Amino acid sequence: MGQVISNDVVTVSVSTSILSTVELVTISNMNFGRVNMDAQQLRLDPRTDAGAGLMKATGRPNAAIRVSFLEERELIRIGGGSTINFTYTVAGAQTDNQLTSELLTRENRTLNMSSTGEFYFWIGGLANIENIQFGAYQGEFTIEIEYL
Repeated sequence: MGQVISNDVVTVSVSTSILSTVELVTISNMNFGRVNMDAQQLRLDPRTDAGAGLMKATGRPNAAIRVSFLEERELIRIGGGSTINFTYTVAGAQTDNQLTSELLTRENRTLNMSSTGEFYFWIGGLANIENIQFGAYQGEFTIEIEYL
């Protein structure tokens, strides 16, 4: 009997999914310190005020990233009763040096992680506190970091 040679084609399908994540850690929360009862505004400059919140992102070294955040949020008085409309401002830098940080805007320009895969964010903001009920307030800050 003769030999049968088959010309069947074997197809192997390989699917790979690589997830690149950014780890974001809160190092310190915003701290306005003592607020004067006669004050009309609360202002915390993320580039210069020691009470600015600090977050550290860790990811791929030198990676291009795009950052976006919700600027307007509502802070709610603990125990109820009143709210404050708060406008967040954010500054960022590749190193843990607040004074060299740059103010980040809604323009969504491209930034880069440091050569060690780090990027730091300082969080500040502004609120009108005229005629508010004094007390402790809390709220959320949402930031999104996307690899390009």
